[in-house]
Amino acid sequence: MKTQDGGVVLSSAFPTYMTECALMTIAFYNVIELHFLLFSTFKRWRGLYFWSVFAAMWGVAINGLGVVMKTFKLNDASPAHVMLVVVALILGWYLMVTGQALVLYSRLHMVVYNPSVIRGVLFMIIFTVLVCHIPITIIVFLMFARPGVSSYADVYKIYEPLQLTIFSLQEITISGIYIYFALMTLRPIQSIRGQKARLTFWRLIYVNIFVIALDIILVSIQYAGYDEVQHFYKVAVYSVKLKMEFVVLNQLLEVTRNRTEDWSNYQHNSQPIVDVDSTGTTKNRNARDLGDPHTTLTGTDHIPLSKIRSGGVFKTTEEVTEYSGPPGSVEGEK
Repeated sequence: MKTQDGGVVLSSAFPTYMTECALMTIAFYNVIELHFLLFSTFKRWRGLYFWSVFAAMWGVAINGLGVVMKTFKLNDASPAHVMLVVVALILGWYLMVTGQALVLYSRLHMVVYNPSVIRGVLFMIIFTVLVCHIPITIIVFLMFARPGVSSYADVYKIYEPLQLTIFSLQEITISGIYIYFALMTLRPIQSIRGQKARLTFWRLIYVNIFVIALDIILVSIQYAGYDEVQHFYKVAVYSVKLKMEFVVLNQLLEVTRNRTEDWSNYQHNSQPIVDVDSTGTTKNRNARDLGDPHTTLTGTDHIPLSKIRSGGVFKTTEEVTEYSGPPGSVEGEK
């Protein structure tokens, strides 16, 4: 809290204060790094995946700033400054949580072949926004507008951990769906690509399990009664989860990379250029247009991952292409 001479008196014990500072430092550092990762990875700034990551990234920054100002009383008690902190907390929470959910939703298209599942996840996100975001917003504004009414604070103490639990369950559910369909969809690729594909595949699964573990720890801290620490940890967790998205994206690029990149003699002319779309999918510039904006290609037959089912039968066709180029050019299997 602020003293009359402008100093800051901490409401927490020193070890707790150091922990909170460390968590917030991690969060803001990750936000800065995420800007470079986002704009260097995507060439076109469009699509649900790109803007979801962008919104969640700024949500972390805005909510983190609000948490710091509220916890350490860096603003005065004037209504305008109090309202500024409230808006930062609520707006940042909206962008951070729902943005992260939309990031998870947008990459489901890469492995889920059932449109009913995709729609169900979207309806779940809309439902949680209506049930969680809107009521807590009303409660918070009433609590700050009428600080003398204790009933608003009592309702907030009940609803705040409840909505945190609902949002965590939502993200765990989406991650669980992703893991399940990734197992079903990407498993056939392992028999084609061998040990390297299996290692990449399991790294992809481990990253999602790690993200689920972060959510479980977050809810545990909340119900253990460490409310102040939970706000700092929450911001750090969401920044880490966004960084994990780029790990997931790189793993998917690795597992779907065309085998022709191993042709050292024909690399410049025939290696497919893997491009990252702002929807979070991979596109092959040398492939024919399959008419699906969420198409991920595998092998040399340009098969959409979302169309591959576990246990399916693959039919491959060998084509021999004669290349009449400059001296030293080769003939090979395409």
